[in-house]
Amino acid sequence: MKTLIKLVAFIVILYVIYCMIPFMLIWKDTFLSLTMKGSLKGKIIYSRFGYEIKSIELPYGKKKEIRSVPPGPYSYPGYIYNPYFSPLGDKIVFSQIDNPRIELREKLYIMGVDGQDVKCFLEDGNFSVLCPSWSPDGKSIAFLVRDGVRRGLYITDVNNSNNFKRIIDIQPSPSQPAWSPDSDMIAFSFEDIATRELGRDIYEDRDMGGIYVVDIQTGQIRRKIPLAEQPAWSPNGRKLVYMRNTGYYIIDIYDFSDSSEYLLVPSKPLYFGDRSPRPVRWSPDGKYIAFWKEIWPGLAALYAVEVNNPSRRALITYDSREIIGMSWAK
Repeated sequence: MKTLIKLVAFIVILYVIYCMIPFMLIWKDTFLSLTMKGSLKGKIIYSRFGYEIKSIELPYGKKKEIRSVPPGPYSYPGYIYNPYFSPLGDKIVFSQIDNPRIELREKLYIMGVDGQDVKCFLEDGNFSVLCPSWSPDGKSIAFLVRDGVRRGLYITDVNNSNNFKRIIDIQPSPSQPAWSPDSDMIAFSFEDIATRELGRDIYEDRDMGGIYVVDIQTGQIRRKIPLAEQPAWSPNGRKLVYMRNTGYYIIDIYDFSDSSEYLLVPSKPLYFGDRSPRPVRWSPDGKYIAFWKEIWPGLAALYAVEVNNPSRRALITYDSREIIGMSWAK
């Protein structure tokens, strides 16, 4: 009996230590964030592993759940993804699967910033429409289709979702497109089909193709950035931030020299592989970039890094699940 009690006590101690490790890893970040966090402004929304959409009022606001869905069957992620603010910050567009036990077809919804007045914005009877992002001029919403002959990057009118067109026919990867501030171009990530057919990347276990910058009117490709995904456009329209296997990078869109790209934040392989793209977003004032980071198995965190001084970082929040999709508004 004493042996059993000792064994149980030992297991309990190990479990407590395991639970404390994540907080030991972030205490330093939490302390260092005090000097920088006060300068962050606006509001951030994100999807927590597809279970719910959460909102954070910066700089010190608490997290608030504004919409949630039941967990998916067989312990899969939930089915609400990629929230994105309207230019005025008064509405949110997102994708959702209504009946995951019956079908896995995503639709686009729009709701108020408080999670009320939810309305279905766009659905297709045969294909999923996903990864929406609102144009800066407020007139259009970009989205992706990854199924069959309808695959590609699309845009639709905010006031008439039936009026949509395909900008380019290519297999996109599941991350939100990034509009240029003048709403004339879109940067989006695509899959390398040849690589996918030969076999997945062993290092990251995902199909990483690259990023295309496309002219909306002509469909012409203005720039290609290989082996990259999750683009976000700077508010001044000059630069893109995106992720690679080795970290988050910034590039000058209009400078084609090799020196126009530089590493902002290095990253390491995740503990249990990288199944979801890691979102990254520019702050509305252009001074900071928010990015996702795994702290410990099952513990994710949102950080903000100062663009002109990458050594300055602030821990915005941490959560017990992966972050799928994110948006930052004034």
